[in-house]
Amino acid sequence: MTTIKTLGKRLITGTVSWLIMTTLPGIASAEFVLADGITSGLVIEAEMPWESTDTESAGDIAVTNVEFSLNIEPVHGVAGNVIFKWEDEGVDVDEVTITLHDLLNENFYLETGLKGIPFGVFNSHMISDPLVKELADAKETVIQLGYSIDMFEVATGVFNGSIDEPDTDNKPDNFFASAAFVPFAGTSTSISWTSDMGEAGLEDYFLTLPDSTPYMNVAGIGLGMTSELGLFTVELEYVTTLEEWQSHPGSSDPIKPSSWNTEVACSLNNMYGIAVRYEGSSDFPGQPEARYGVAGKCQIRGNLSLGLEYLIADFDNNNDDPNTITAKLALEI
Repeated sequence: MTTIKTLGKRLITGTVSWLIMTTLPGIASAEFVLADGITSGLVIEAEMPWESTDTESAGDIAVTNVEFSLNIEPVHGVAGNVIFKWEDEGVDVDEVTITLHDLLNENFYLETGLKGIPFGVFNSHMISDPLVKELADAKETVIQLGYSIDMFEVATGVFNGSIDEPDTDNKPDNFFASAAFVPFAGTSTSISWTSDMGEAGLEDYFLTLPDSTPYMNVAGIGLGMTSELGLFTVELEYVTTLEEWQSHPGSSDPIKPSSWNTEVACSLNNMYGIAVRYEGSSDFPGQPEARYGVAGKCQIRGNLSLGLEYLIADFDNNNDDPNTITAKLALEI
């Protein structure tokens, strides 16, 4: 009987999510024609998540993302990129970079500015971000040197992180390196490294450490592969620290955080798509040991898309694991 009630609750909440999202007011699309060498883009996303356990449930309706981007190329070999992002506190500059192409020859480039470091790829066909992104995504002000051709790209750079080891100066002393290549048509692979994974998804965790707990830099590595097989796309990714952090609040046991993601997606006529995910993590504070689910997406009008996702999370030693249904309406220009 409990199983029937739980299933009924999921079906009802899923139907309500779908009806509310499909009846939201329409959003008019527009093209931004500014000047030669200047292009722009706009992303607006609204979501209705609903999370339930055996004991309680909660939901919301929110605009989760508003982004406006400008890409400027005033002369050949010089490019600028700015992304403005709206959040609860107002509008912030989320990313800003200057890129010099044709540095030594047509394949070398130099980039500087605020951006996500090239550690991990985080490809996903679901609504929610994969756990690998939650763990490894780091946005920093960097200097990056790269070499790119059709089948191969390498990059390396330096940045100044927010967390420093005791008795060290505040200076750019964190490094990264990445390589991506296409071994054969339809498949791309990548490997990336950073000198300190604590600057990514664990930053807030380590900033709450007691003053008596020394921080140490711990390097991380990421591996990824994307393979397109007809209508299907397979995503595989794994990120992990290479050493253990020797102490953390409330425990004397070391931690060695890692996470992995597996997805299979199917796209039909660029109008409809469905994806399944199975992912997990280890020693990642506050995140589930495993999570799996399914998502569907359809283009309903021009650049307007509607998605629906259902995820089940499995936390270690927790008999009241949450189930989450999320509906999403997105406009991308």
